[in-house]
Amino acid sequence: MKSKNNKSRILLAALAALLVVLIAVIAVILVQSRMKESHYEASYEEAEKYLAEANYEQAIISYKNAIQTDPGKEGPYLALAEIYMNQNDYSKARSILTRGYEMTNSSRIAGRLSILEDEDVELVSAGGTDSSTANGTVKTAPADIKTASSKLRFDSSLLQKVKNYTFADFKREFGSVTDARKGDDDYLEVRHDQLGAVLYYKNTDYNRDIVDSSRNVPYDTAQPEKISFDTLDEIFNNFEGAASLNRMQMVFGLRVQPQTEDGQTYIQYDSEDLVVKIETDKSGNVVSNEAWNSFELPLANSEEEEEAEGEVGFMGVVIDATDGSSIPGAQLTLSTTDRSRGNASDGGVVTTDSSGEFEGSFTAASYSLTITAPGYIEESFDVDLSDGESQTGLQYVLSPELTEEVRIVLEWNAEPRDLDSHLNGAVDGGSTFHVYYGNKRTSYNGSTAAELDLDDTSSYGPETITISNLNGVYTYSVVDFTRSRNMAEYGATVKVYLPGESVQTFELYSEKGTGNTWELLKLDHGRLELIDHIY
Repeated sequence: MKSKNNKSRILLAALAALLVVLIAVIAVILVQSRMKESHYEASYEEAEKYLAEANYEQAIISYKNAIQTDPGKEGPYLALAEIYMNQNDYSKARSILTRGYEMTNSSRIAGRLSILEDEDVELVSAGGTDSSTANGTVKTAPADIKTASSKLRFDSSLLQKVKNYTFADFKREFGSVTDARKGDDDYLEVRHDQLGAVLYYKNTDYNRDIVDSSRNVPYDTAQPEKISFDTLDEIFNNFEGAASLNRMQMVFGLRVQPQTEDGQTYIQYDSEDLVVKIETDKSGNVVSNEAWNSFELPLANSEEEEEAEGEVGFMGVVIDATDGSSIPGAQLTLSTTDRSRGNASDGGVVTTDSSGEFEGSFTAASYSLTITAPGYIEESFDVDLSDGESQTGLQYVLSPELTEEVRIVLEWNAEPRDLDSHLNGAVDGGSTFHVYYGNKRTSYNGSTAAELDLDDTSSYGPETITISNLNGVYTYSVVDFTRSRNMAEYGATVKVYLPGESVQTFELYSEKGTGNTWELLKLDHGRLELIDHIY
């Protein structure tokens, strides 16, 4: 009996000793972990201090020390890559990001790496049609014309401006005149700084107030009789460099056929206020982004009804965020927000016509605008008509109602010409992906995970991405395709639509810095995390 008790005591003592050893080991691990974290934080904070002082050499050393201490954290890799990119050392930036992704599997690092790789890659599809852009990089059409431009739509907002803008409106929105010269048929051919098009003005026998011949410039109230665009992606959304005759008939809503005149083959669309001609091959297919085109305006410079005294014109278009098509029957309700004026109005209602366009006149005041349409999410905007000047060429974007998706909508101003939406990440259990203009759709298990619904290349947007599979981690960024570094100066707005939540709006402005990439947000299984960093 005594022997058994002794054995029990020995066993308990051994277990106690083992427990003491385990506790000691755990304590050492915890201490080492805390020391490691402390060393990491010290190195990272030191690097941030050097970066703030523009001491890049020491910042690089400290960020590398932080990586050596804890290679599993994404921050130092991203910071080092940014320093290298600012020094135009893209090779080092790629190298550190590649290593960072291998060590962390970070979706942010993957996104930054994808964007960086796109900086120097010309995306040329075999057999495609090249389309040069402002910076010389190429966005290319698919080889198969039957599938090209499958979501092709007229840029409804631009068409509305084409049909209604005066010379003063074009100057206000698209900048000063860069060239004005006499061309064929006595037309004055005018170019603006921020519009890739030639505008044609001419005095007529019944109207001599179109061109001031002494100064070789149109009068402010004059409208061009026709416009020819440098490239077709100026006037179409989702144009990929080519479009079949069948696709163009769907866009026009007419069974147009190719016709030839003076050796030029083209298709033609006619309406009361617009005649469109676009160059095609013999079969009626549009095969080049630089195809000849003409937008003729039969009602230009015709007399219009004058607005009542004290009334201000309000004119524009309402469009669908996912395909750029106009929305007929949308109701725009204006209510005053400033009743301090004796002449403040209770506002009113206008409804878009079959072309998605609206036109009305209201008492000068500041208004709150609410737009509704069946099947779309209600939106609210501020409208200022208080300066007494008519508002024309307005564009309002509505998102279709959501079920379980997330939708991200980008809009911007006349400059830069082409901002692009980029979505990087991975669905749970899937490989990483990058959705952008060169890869517009990604799938998982046979279903669409995310898609670039609308790609706009000629200012304003919208450019829209819809995420259908929320079981993953994604990073959303805006990239200036023209690499102007001034997108913050001109501003951009991103709206995020989450299921069951109010729309969230984020704005880019000059105080955030300069750069070509605005890394805005992370979406972690449907939960939004703000990044808001421009680099």
